[in-house]
Amino acid sequence: MSRPFGKKRPYFITLPRHKRSNEVIRLKSRIKRDAREYGGMFTSRLVLDEPGRPDIYNQWFDFYFLGQSRFTIWNASFITARKAYWDAASALAYKRATSMLTQEDRTADSKLEFEPAGVSKTGKVIS
Repeated sequence: MSRPFGKKRPYFITLPRHKRSNEVIRLKSRIKRDAREYGGMFTSRLVLDEPGRPDIYNQWFDFYFLGQSRFTIWNASFITARKAYWDAASALAYKRATSMLTQEDRTADSKLEFEPAGVSKTGKVIS
């Protein structure tokens, strides 16, 4: 099982039982600490209803809650119908736009071009 994007932390399920139990206890204390904001049933890294934030940015919400056993943590997301609609529309527009490109255009578009940075004798990046 490979880890995408070079994650540094191992997957929760691969941890030994005692470490999973410690993570569950840590989450339980965080849920208790955030009980005033989230009601004591779950917690999140996100702010549920940030004052002054436009509705367009409140289209999804990730949260964590405990499972039945002391070795299980669940995470879930709420996504509004508006967000799902705009995600589908965006994916369809991208698919249609890329289908109009020729193979040469696609190759040129995905080609990574860069120049290496200039470095001085002392090792400082100068450009």
